[in-house]
Amino acid sequence: MSAIVAGAVQISAAAFAPLLPGAIQTLKARLQGRRGASPLQPYRTLRRLWSKTTVDPLGTGFVYRLAPAVVAASLLGALALVPVAGRALDLGLGHDALALLGFLALARFAVAAAAWDSGSGFALMGAARDLMIAVAGEALLVLALLLAALPAHSSDLRAMSAAGGGAHIWGEPAHWCAAIAFALVLLVETGRQPIDNPDTHLELTMIHEGPLLEHAGRDLAYLQWAAAARHWVFLVLGAELFMPHWGAFALRLALLALGVGVRGRVSGALVSTILALGLGVIVVRRRSFAIGFVAAQSLALSLGALGLAGGRSSAFLVASFVLLAKAVVLPALLFALVRRTRERRPVPAAAGPLLRLAGAGAVALSAAVLVPPLGLGDAHVERVAVALVLVGIAIVVARRPAFFQLLGLIVAENGLSLLAVSVPGGLSYVIELGALFDLALVVVVAAAFAQRIHAEFGTGDTELLRGLRD
Repeated sequence: MSAIVAGAVQISAAAFAPLLPGAIQTLKARLQGRRGASPLQPYRTLRRLWSKTTVDPLGTGFVYRLAPAVVAASLLGALALVPVAGRALDLGLGHDALALLGFLALARFAVAAAAWDSGSGFALMGAARDLMIAVAGEALLVLALLLAALPAHSSDLRAMSAAGGGAHIWGEPAHWCAAIAFALVLLVETGRQPIDNPDTHLELTMIHEGPLLEHAGRDLAYLQWAAAARHWVFLVLGAELFMPHWGAFALRLALLALGVGVRGRVSGALVSTILALGLGVIVVRRRSFAIGFVAAQSLALSLGALGLAGGRSSAFLVASFVLLAKAVVLPALLFALVRRTRERRPVPAAAGPLLRLAGAGAVALSAAVLVPPLGLGDAHVERVAVALVLVGIAIVVARRPAFFQLLGLIVAENGLSLLAVSVPGGLSYVIELGALFDLALVVVVAAAFAQRIHAEFGTGDTELLRGLRD
């Protein structure tokens, strides 16, 4: 039954693949404070292109005419190879990682060959750049898949997915190296900054879109669908090989979609999600999104404590309700502060979002590698808790608005709460309630301070405080 459901997800990927880049573009626009296009915009584009006829440039041959069909067929084969939650239909293609590399390489070769056959200068420049970057990108992909195959002793993607489950695999330095290498491959294959800019419309700067300039109509629809399918393949492959997952098929499918799980202990996926939400605060520009990340982080902590409440002590039950109150009450206070301190224009950042994310990620990775076991409980939870405290401090240092510095304090306190939850037997409920009272007091004072800054300067930019003199 699970294989049938996984097969249905694999087959539906052909239909839902265009939704992925559409949703990414919509989320990107919202994070930048713009409305953006609908997530369904790629479907409208494909429908418009499908209603048009193809146009063959003068001098092109059968290579140009066959390339779109070859690219689409190669990506269909890649979709059939990648398992979903460790399951996949047996369609006679196998599930070998080398076969997946072959399908992806064939699609890239077909696009480059069509660009060369057309003889267009812009298409040739784009294809040449794409192949130049692919030399490094495909080598990194082979290395990442090789390191992911070592624990499984097999190149079968299903076995590699099973070997990558759980949090224990992250104790291996090779798996960290493979995950970092695959993250770089994602940037290369999906055409994201700093490798490429998917929003550019300049022929001289195009990389992935450059080889497609001479295509039109249904041929272009094939190629754009294949690009969306490539997004799907790499994101699902990364989730299968480098996201913690375990248990039955239904649980793994839920983890694949949500990245969250609670199973009688603070799970590795839940802990990783808490850390990812903290990293999100250092990236986003809109204060409402940052509040949502902090609220979701506190809610995840309360779910983890509630999962422990039934089996270890009543203190965890008190801790879960304390954290749940923090996930509801504090965001309400913060939203009220946002309404009272409207920003007329965005506060300029001292560093870009990617640089801030890289710095915070380096801090979290250093904590995971360098912090020794504290002996309080799960070593993985301890390392993530320390990393979360450091990420909160990094938010305070890297973000100029007073509001985001307040959120950094809350993120750091959530790291301490995660460390307290990991203590065997739990902490005293008196300590939990006292910590909540202290945090509420800090939030109220910091909110009043932020409101005062906004009233004096018309903005929450703390950089302006440097100009104050006695």
